[in-house]
Amino acid sequence: MPEGLNRASICPTPQGSKFREGICLPDMDRRLMLAGMTGQRPDHLSSRGPASLLRCYSQSIFSDEVTQMDTRSIATGFLLGFVFAFIAFILFYNQGDPLQPSVLPEPVATEASVTINLASIFVNDQDKALKFYTEMVGFVVKNNIPLGEFSWLTVVSPEGPGGMELLLEPDGHQAAKTFQKAIYDDSIPATTFFVTDIQQTYERMKASGVVFTREPTKMGSVTTVVFDDTCGNLIQLTQTEQ
Repeated sequence: MPEGLNRASICPTPQGSKFREGICLPDMDRRLMLAGMTGQRPDHLSSRGPASLLRCYSQSIFSDEVTQMDTRSIATGFLLGFVFAFIAFILFYNQGDPLQPSVLPEPVATEASVTINLASIFVNDQDKALKFYTEMVGFVVKNNIPLGEFSWLTVVSPEGPGGMELLLEPDGHQAAKTFQKAIYDDSIPATTFFVTDIQQTYERMKASGVVFTREPTKMGSVTTVVFDDTCGNLIQLTQTEQ
């Protein structure tokens, strides 16, 4: 602050001034300050004429300082508010560890979820199918519930007894018979099973008397074979490259 302002006081400005208040200085202080502003000697300056100029200059200094302080305070307040809000957000989503990224929980199955637990193939004889799929393929019985003429008959892989079930469904309806015969005659497999060692599985099943209509055939990254399940279907085995 220029020398002399420490003896200043606030006084009302003349009517019509754009400032509501001015700074009143002793006469000599005004002259000294104006001399510094204009480069003239203090005794050559009138104490009356430049008084309003000096008041405006002093008021401008005062107003600029207040404005800069207010701007800095507002900016600082916004910055601190943003920082605290960001920290609170991180702590909330990471349970107190702001250095670890948020991890969404695994989806939990609900009553409305849709899952696949059962697949089926038509068979023309359930007893023959049960014998073939347990003794030749290696599946185990999951359900065998008599339902009059037929049964609710399912088999599963011994490695996954709680997994997917294969329903050996009787082809009692004429539409089922027509469909089953049509895809068999066109050499279309009714379904596909996956194996980890197709060559070993092929040799084991062939030695047990299973008839294969296609030998192990490599097609890109997969190898397949096809056999006859003796119940009206062609079944494909597939191995994918690891």
